[in-house]
Amino acid sequence: MGGTGGVVRDHLGSWIVGFSCKVKVVNAHHAELLALLYGLNLAQKININHLSMLLLMGGSTMKHIMREANSIADILAKYGRKTMDPNMPMNKLFVFEASPSFTLKALEGDANGTISFRLVPFCMDEPTI
Repeated sequence: MGGTGGVVRDHLGSWIVGFSCKVKVVNAHHAELLALLYGLNLAQKININHLSMLLLMGGSTMKHIMREANSIADILAKYGRKTMDPNMPMNKLFVFEASPSFTLKALEGDANGTISFRLVPFCMDEPTI
C-alpha cells in the first residue's frame, strides 16, 4: 500500500488546491503517474480547463519537481499512505481546498526559499550478473 498526493499552485506559488489518496501501487513511478493523473483530473474539475491548451501552445509549463524541492506534495503523499482517517478509503481522492495545518511549516519554508536535502545510500558493491 502507498500514497500519492499533490498540490496545484498559481504562478506565485499560492495554494489553489491539494489532494491525498491512499493507493495500491507497484512502485514509486506508479505513484507518481497516479499523482499526475489525479492532479490533472482535479484541475479540470475545478475549471482549470485551459491547462492542456496552454501546455500545447507553449504558454505555460508543467514540470516534475523532486521531493526535496516539492515537500508539500511529498507530505500530502505520505499523509495519504499513513493516515488512518476513515474518510480516506483506498483509491478515494481527499481534496484540500485550503492548505492543511500539517503542511504549514513546509509552505513557510517554500516562501523563504529553504532547501532540503535527502541522504541517498551509496553502494560500492560489484553488480552481480
